[in-house]
Amino acid sequence: EYKRLLTKHYIESQDDEQLHHQIRIDCVRTTIHGFQHVFENKNILEILNRVLYLWSREYPQISYYQGKKNIMKIFCSN
Repeated sequence: EYKRLLTKHYIESQDDEQLHHQIRIDCVRTTIHGFQHVFENKNILEILNRVLYLWSREYPQISYYQGKKNIMKIFCSN
């Protein structure tokens, strides 16, 4: 499923730079007490950005809003 979404939203469609920008701004502010070191890792931030972007593009009726990253923090911190 992940590969399909990458192809659909990164390779076969126009990039939504405004959406990327909003997600990047929000993800930089991501912290969980005791796990700050995890979210300082650029690879983790890139994963968080990519997953949120793909999800938002796949479900445009909901898209992205500030705070949605909090759902992903759970997966990235385990």
